[in-house]
Amino acid sequence: MWSCLLLFGIFLPYTAQGLESFDPWSSDNKICQPSMKTCSFELHSDSAMTMFYKQLYRVVATEDGILQKYDEPDDKFEPEQIITADGYPKLVYVFNQTLPGPVLHVYQDQKISVRIFNDFSTESLSVHFHGIRQVGTPGSDGVGRVTQLSILPGSSFLHEFTAFDEGTYWYHSHVKSQTSMGLVGAFIVHPKTKPQQTYKEFTVVLQDWQHFYTGEQHQMLVQSGQFYPNDLESLISSGTIDYYQAVDNSRAAEALVTSILVNGRGQYLDSRNNENSTNSPLERLIVQESDSQYRIRLINGGSTFSLVFSIDEHQLQVIASDGVPFAQPVIADHLIIGLGERYDVLVNITTKSNQSSCKLFV
Repeated sequence: MWSCLLLFGIFLPYTAQGLESFDPWSSDNKICQPSMKTCSFELHSDSAMTMFYKQLYRVVATEDGILQKYDEPDDKFEPEQIITADGYPKLVYVFNQTLPGPVLHVYQDQKISVRIFNDFSTESLSVHFHGIRQVGTPGSDGVGRVTQLSILPGSSFLHEFTAFDEGTYWYHSHVKSQTSMGLVGAFIVHPKTKPQQTYKEFTVVLQDWQHFYTGEQHQMLVQSGQFYPNDLESLISSGTIDYYQAVDNSRAAEALVTSILVNGRGQYLDSRNNENSTNSPLERLIVQESDSQYRIRLINGGSTFSLVFSIDEHQLQVIASDGVPFAQPVIADHLIIGLGERYDVLVNITTKSNQSSCKLFV
């Protein structure tokens, strides 16, 4: 058994717990089966603290990535018990107490029912299913105060629509900075009939991450005109604002990103000394054997920057973009994934006999 360790990640011959591959044509999908006409889900939005156990005990990571209670080293926790993010304690918003939210697997032409519960104390909510065509169901598009009334605290809203198109999609909050604070999840539409060629697959949600309370930052930038300035060039040249430039040359004013998360896990890299400031556990993708081909569904569920994804000494066979399949695979060494973009890639996972690991870069 092998596992794939992701951040700026690594394939390792390692038998620790991790994310098992998903087979849409087996019993892996316990909630929604291809034979069902309607599939129903519930999503509960709430706040949580990273690096805490049940919001009661402060948790720290040792140098070897073991999670333990802050003042009692003998009390240890599995990574699945803790919302770690990059190992830095902060307030986050989550669906169903997971970061990111649960992956919703459905099948083409099924009727989908998703009940959204707003368990926040003070904030309103709406949830958008990104990329899904709302044919005949505009009220389920999830734009608060436009296609629906915002979901008030203690209330719920029922989304009902048809999954017309197979592909990789995602859902996220449509209220201010709630997406950047964690309210995202993957929504996968599989073909309604089993294709000739099938693959076990992984869903990978990428997020740029910030340590400070992003709601305050968002409001400050919007009110000052710096978030979407009309004349960015003159503001930069005059020294009025700073900006950060992404790999695709796009710019974001004053939007400081402290780390990158892969399926809600990462490590904080202190740029002052170029060493990890946290040792929180990374995401591991468990593969059963070497020389295997897997489908990886990549989603940029971040809030600020495009991201580059590559696998050391492995080529990516890109087979779909934003839910649209390619006529022929495109071979690439790396991908630039913009905000909200999705790519489906096939990867032949191989390791050399004298090689103990290979790296994935995000």
